[in-house]
Amino acid sequence: MTRELGKARTIQALVIVGGLLLSLFINYHSYLTDFNLVPGDRGDTRLVVFTLEHWFNVFRGQEAFYSLHMFYPDRLPLAYADGLFLFAIPYAVFRVLGLDYFTSYQILLAFMTALGYGAWVVLLRRALKLETGFAVLGAILLTSLNSLQFQADIGKMTAIHIYPVLLGLLWAFIRTDIKAGWRAMLSLAGFAAGLGLLFFTSYYPAWFFLFTMGVFAVLAFAAGIILEGPRTMMGKIGGFLAARRWQLVTALVVFGVALIPFVATYAPLIRSNANRSFSLVLEFSPTIRDVLNVSEHNYAWSPMLRALGYHFGNREVQMGSPILVTVLFAVVVLAQVTRLRTSGWHSSRPTDRLLVLLSATAIALIALSIRIGDFSLWYPIYRFIPGASALRALGRILMIVDMIFILVTVAGLDEAFRSLKGQKRSGAPYLTAGAAILGAVLVAEQVNGTPFRLDKADQLALMNRYRAPQMHCEAFFINDYEFDDLPFGYYQLDAMMISMNLGIPTVNGYSGFEPHEAFTLVPRGAEYKYRILDWLRLQKATRNICDLDYRSGVFRAVDVDAEFSAAQQDFRAGLLDNFTSLYNAADEFLADGNALSDLYPQYLEEHGYLDPSLGYLTGLRYKWMQGRYWIGERACGKKQCLGIGIVGAYADLQAIIQRYEPRAIQVFFPYPEVLAQGTAPPDETKGQLLIMLPAADFQQ
Repeated sequence: MTRELGKARTIQALVIVGGLLLSLFINYHSYLTDFNLVPGDRGDTRLVVFTLEHWFNVFRGQEAFYSLHMFYPDRLPLAYADGLFLFAIPYAVFRVLGLDYFTSYQILLAFMTALGYGAWVVLLRRALKLETGFAVLGAILLTSLNSLQFQADIGKMTAIHIYPVLLGLLWAFIRTDIKAGWRAMLSLAGFAAGLGLLFFTSYYPAWFFLFTMGVFAVLAFAAGIILEGPRTMMGKIGGFLAARRWQLVTALVVFGVALIPFVATYAPLIRSNANRSFSLVLEFSPTIRDVLNVSEHNYAWSPMLRALGYHFGNREVQMGSPILVTVLFAVVVLAQVTRLRTSGWHSSRPTDRLLVLLSATAIALIALSIRIGDFSLWYPIYRFIPGASALRALGRILMIVDMIFILVTVAGLDEAFRSLKGQKRSGAPYLTAGAAILGAVLVAEQVNGTPFRLDKADQLALMNRYRAPQMHCEAFFINDYEFDDLPFGYYQLDAMMISMNLGIPTVNGYSGFEPHEAFTLVPRGAEYKYRILDWLRLQKATRNICDLDYRSGVFRAVDVDAEFSAAQQDFRAGLLDNFTSLYNAADEFLADGNALSDLYPQYLEEHGYLDPSLGYLTGLRYKWMQGRYWIGERACGKKQCLGIGIVGAYADLQAIIQRYEPRAIQVFFPYPEVLAQGTAPPDETKGQLLIMLPAADFQQ
């Protein structure tokens, strides 16, 4: 008997280890062929590494707690990024062992996956009482989400691997006898501390976790009121609160303390109204179709969806659940509801009630987050629930839905397997083989082929190109970039990588909330220099600033005040020149006898009236160039008119107004307000200047 027990335990251990290796392989198989490639691209991944390195320096006493070395001299630059605090501890260990920035990050991701896998195996076996095979299957699926693989560049979302640790602590609290008060208190305090620090690690996973718990609690309360009656339900809640009051009070205190770093870091940004507009939230909200949107790179399902003409949409909504797990979830839910109707809520097992409430929670999350045109039930949540207005990529909530689908499905499969196995003991080997095949298919449909794109060797070479400056530099900004065809954030991040390697703060920075328009520009040209120096003057940081020439690698001391005046003059002269180019293009275009209806940027560029390098937009914005300049036909009563527009601050547009106002029928600034002749708004007023001109003046 002892030998058989030992053999069974060995097999279980091998299954668990094999499941871990499979989960790691699914998520990081690219490491085996090319360990040089890091999950993600040159965007968010580098911001994550930059933030993690900040914490490593904090632990060594080389940087202040809040002083992330970007957006110099902002006092709380950490508020512009996720804190990543819980990630920083294992990352710092890998750095102490001598690994470079990016290798430490690569191993950190694998460590987080292994942590989540182990915690899920324990939780599924002990809390849901699943057999080892199904617990391993659930852990593989929950740590190898299709959506998480697709969003490999958003490393902060791997914080979902902390979920089973938190749930395990919460479960330990609930199951601990009231007489063992200290153990229950420790479990709940650990949960509270972990949740508080999760907010300081990764906002989306933390907020979604707490919100999902809230939805679950509301549904559980409603079910109790309906099925047990208000008096009985309130009595149970009152009894629980009375019996556990000191444990709950302690947990609230611990949660409040753990939340202090998060509040201290982000409260100033919240007070400055740095929230997302609801129109932006809608843009990144899923539709009902996106519940099955497994992304363009899912091996199992995306070829079929593509053949059917499926439109995958933007990246933030490609987070849906694979088709088989969704179908099985529906089957399990139907079976659970049927059983509850037969046996009754009071006679059902706690696990059955839990699964039904989890299923209802997933359905509620879908109903609340999907949009139908411009309508969404999410608006009241966005408007009234604390923290919701800071969320942009609402589609990421489908990750949570997928996790609930998996939990319910695996628990249902485990129960079905036990039932069939008990009925037909002779067919147990066939049932086991069938369960293994089904598990393999469920795992296979999660596999996503999103490529790793960040080249570690290239990044290290970039950083090592730049030597420390010969003069004293409190901070530097990068300048004179050689090309401008990449997202502006990539250039800002280049400066941050150089800063990280040299240990010198950079004026540049990258975030979803840019504190100044300087950080939305490619580091080259008059406007960039004007904006970056304007930021420094506004922050009263004009001493010991250096300019790093990107091409030559040479640092140069900057006289901020003197160079600001020259850059401002160059920038404003450039705006006037560009506006004049549009005016001259319209003049030549109409003098050649062209139709006024054809006066728009694409036509002007393709027919030689405008420099093609200006670029043009299409669709509803076809009269715009670069999001700043506008030209086209414009209605003005019975006359034929055209408009030429430019976006900017009044102080920067004054020269244009002075030159062209005498020729105009009407001037708008900021559009749609009419700018009366002889009036002047405050210099800092921003908006579109639109000058209306009679077409007849150009056709003479």
